[in-house]
Amino acid sequence: MGEDVVVEPRAHRVANQVTGLLIFLVGVGLLVLVFMWAHELYRGIDAPMFGVYPATEQPQVAGTPKAAPLPPGAVKAEPRTARALTPTAMALLAKLLALIVMGWLAALVAGKGIALAVSACKRE
Repeated sequence: MGEDVVVEPRAHRVANQVTGLLIFLVGVGLLVLVFMWAHELYRGIDAPMFGVYPATEQPQVAGTPKAAPLPPGAVKAEPRTARALTPTAMALLAKLLALIVMGWLAALVAGKGIALAVSACKRE
């Protein structure tokens, strides 16, 4: 028994290629969206999140002379206003994990789309 060769009409091959390329573009679009979200997450991690603010004067200890002003760019931590590190780290870790999963899924969608487009070409 020989192998049966299935010949698809040209219109079906073209439709498969177009569909595959559209799925690929959707996957690439999802990847771009994940990278934009990752950038926003990176920009959202800043000093006030951890309770560190620009300082303009040195802390004053009772019974000592007033200290000189701090140089520009100096920072001070104010633990009374800071959030606890564990919830902050857990929130950042959860966002990072979600971005990794979404990026992986977007890559799978893009891979399936290109596989569909290429398989239509190989049948010709």
